[in-house]
Amino acid sequence: ERHRQEEALVADARLLSAAAVVLRRRLNRQASPDELAELLKWPRRRVELVHSMLQTAEAIDDAALLDYLDDAE
Repeated sequence: ERHRQEEALVADARLLSAAAVVLRRRLNRQASPDELAELLKWPRRRVELVHSMLQTAEAIDDAALLDYLDDAE
């Protein structure tokens, strides 16, 4: 069950990222959570949760990369 939930979260993250790119190109600006929710047919809260998880994952990746670069020097 947990594995299925993790796969669903990864799929949601990919969908949200792709939708953000599509709308950025279409609108020539960052899409609002409401615009993303409308495109994806998701509740706004789902967009906010997935976006928050993506930001956290990116911050962790950035921190790990900085640690690696610091160690390489």
